[in-house]
Amino acid sequence: MRDKIVKINIFKDSFARLVLGTSLFLNLATFLVAFYAQKYLPPVVPLFYSRPWGKDQLASPLFLVLLPLLAVLALVINTLCANLVSEKLLQRSLLAASLVVSLLSSIAVFKVILLIL
Repeated sequence: MRDKIVKINIFKDSFARLVLGTSLFLNLATFLVAFYAQKYLPPVVPLFYSRPWGKDQLASPLFLVLLPLLAVLALVINTLCANLVSEKLLQRSLLAASLVVSLLSSIAVFKVILLIL
């Protein structure tokens, strides 16, 4: 006999709503700060710290906007994957991972901006 697959709507879960709302707010705030800070930043900012020291680490300040956009992309992908999974723990883990990605990208953007200003 086949087991029934229980479909759980993650948007009814209060933890999921809290994590999604926090991630979206954090990404939106980071995007707005990075976009607003463009006029106060020099033509190049240090962003790629994994590259060798010098010109290879520098990028246009417009690249700071890329980090929150990538975090939103991770949030969308993890939310879609969480919707496909029936286990609540895995759903919450995917959403928590999205929150961590959003938090780390926000920290990176704010540290770069504060380093320069």
